[in-house]
Amino acid sequence: MQSENVSFERGRTPRALILAPTRELANQISTVIDSISCDKLSVLAVYGGVPYQAQTRALKNGVDVVVGAPGRVIDLLESQKLNLQSVRLIVLDEVDRMLDMGFSADVEKILSSLYEEGKSSKPQTLLFSATLPSWVSQIAGKYVSKTAHRVTLVNEKESRTVDTVKHLALLCPPHERAATIADVIRVYSHGPSSRCIVFCERKKDADELASHSAMAADCHVFHGDIPQDKRELVLQKFREGKYKTLITTNVAARGLDIPDVELVIQCAPPSSAEDYIHRSGRTGRAGRNGISVCFYSMRQRQQLNYIENGTGIHFRRISAPSPTDIVEVWTRELSESFAKLPESTWSVFLPAARNIVRALKSNTEGTSWPDGDESRADEDVKPSKKSKKLKKSKQEDFQTDTSISFVEEREEDGDMKLKKSKKSKKSNCDDSQTELSTSVTECERALCCALARISGKTKAIESRSMLTAQAGLTAYKLTVPPHVTAHRKGLAYSLLNQQLSPEVTENIKNLAFIKDRTGFVFDLPDVHNAAIEENWQNHDGLILEKLNELPELEPEADELNNGGSWRFSGGGRGFRGARGGGWRGRNNFGGPRRFGSGNGGPRGFGFGRGRGGFSRDQNERGGTEFGVKRSLNGPLDGSSNPKSRRLDL
Repeated sequence: MQSENVSFERGRTPRALILAPTRELANQISTVIDSISCDKLSVLAVYGGVPYQAQTRALKNGVDVVVGAPGRVIDLLESQKLNLQSVRLIVLDEVDRMLDMGFSADVEKILSSLYEEGKSSKPQTLLFSATLPSWVSQIAGKYVSKTAHRVTLVNEKESRTVDTVKHLALLCPPHERAATIADVIRVYSHGPSSRCIVFCERKKDADELASHSAMAADCHVFHGDIPQDKRELVLQKFREGKYKTLITTNVAARGLDIPDVELVIQCAPPSSAEDYIHRSGRTGRAGRNGISVCFYSMRQRQQLNYIENGTGIHFRRISAPSPTDIVEVWTRELSESFAKLPESTWSVFLPAARNIVRALKSNTEGTSWPDGDESRADEDVKPSKKSKKLKKSKQEDFQTDTSISFVEEREEDGDMKLKKSKKSKKSNCDDSQTELSTSVTECERALCCALARISGKTKAIESRSMLTAQAGLTAYKLTVPPHVTAHRKGLAYSLLNQQLSPEVTENIKNLAFIKDRTGFVFDLPDVHNAAIEENWQNHDGLILEKLNELPELEPEADELNNGGSWRFSGGGRGFRGARGGGWRGRNNFGGPRRFGSGNGGPRGFGFGRGRGGFSRDQNERGGTEFGVKRSLNGPLDGSSNPKSRRLDL
């Protein structure tokens, strides 16, 4: 089409029509064609589950290639929004699915006008499928000529699946299938970028499997009952690796090209050999290796043999993963993830790790630790003499001048010794362990990494302000001496500038008063934390510290003054006016006179004792209310002139 001298004028009708059985496949084909075509060539994907307006607008502007699912194409044809009279190319993808009982009537309805008898020119027709049964060739005869060429990329005398896929079969009763599937995923789908697709026969089965307690949290359901926008989102996240497991039906069995799908699981043998080929074809793509595991029960053995004969493959029978297999995989994954954890992440858990070690040691009778040798895992380990002495020692605080490393040495009698390094000094010990120093042992680091994995913090932990929850900021609390009142915010800058440089104080954010004006809280970028620790010294009741608990704060002016007026609820009928002017109700806080104008009651009012003053407020219907009152405690604007008045309009 690009080589032909085709006009790209507005309102042109499509010259190519591509039909696919699923919305996701139609969208994928459209994306690929759009990425390799010229800029002028317009490609439109039409399918259900999304509004018509965008698709009809694009057809009105003119398109060259329409890729769609049969249902939406028929709707557009019947509403005369789509015109196929200029089509010169017809493509049926997954033709065996398009021409079976479910789609054959729709395809016939779409293409009947293009293949009428006696028509001078018929469109070129291309049929694609990974499986092409004999009945498809017979039905396709009405759409292709007798001289049509047949191109196959599969040696039909050999296996009909790719050589890079291992086919495994696992005997498992239905009631144990969910837990066993979870174990298979853990063992056979490992690695940070690997993905797994689980095929179920029914949508109900997919929902039940996804909600099973044994399944990981990063698995999601994908089938026809899911709304289209969510289906697209789930598939996109699965492609990006955000979701590791996709539990689906045959809707994802055909044509979808998803990278890094390492494992395909079929909860039961499919009804046909063709379905098995399409499902297992989601892995082992582009020369990559893959694994296909088919679950079956005793009653389904005959169906499994039928698939073996129909596909030309041989299933290798396997058993369910053993605890040793699962532990081995987990250990390997943990070791790899521990090596990738940055120190800034695992070091945060060091105090917690040391507390756990002390708690565990205090609850055990001995101080010996197994060294991981499986051959001696069940042997009794006796504490050495030095270990008994350590247990009786007195608990003391950590000493920063001590550097003790634990070296495990196995002796002939099976004991474990705790050996001090040459550079270590004598130190007191607590009742559970030799005193831990500021240096981190390998065991402590491993425990820190394990805590990080358990908590889900596998990346650098981002600090947030306790005051505003903003990332990259640290909240500080500045407490003033008891005889000083934090009457203005400028006082905070004056006090801080005594010891900190302007470069630090100029970056203060979100400054606020503590309740009763006893101090301030504020945020500072994390880059200034080191400067504060180095330069600031607390003295004479003036204390600057990181905020570890949010204190009660003074309300800001904008919290009291909502749009220029204070709002209170009066007793009885209150002070809100009916339809017309506002009027003074019982127990209100206004002066003895209040006047309202407009069509409805006010939203609020300015308050003060006595008469005088002048304020405006917007009422509920856009009218304006004016309150007249005089302050007995001084002018409202804070000036020294008691006769001054403020006009707020």
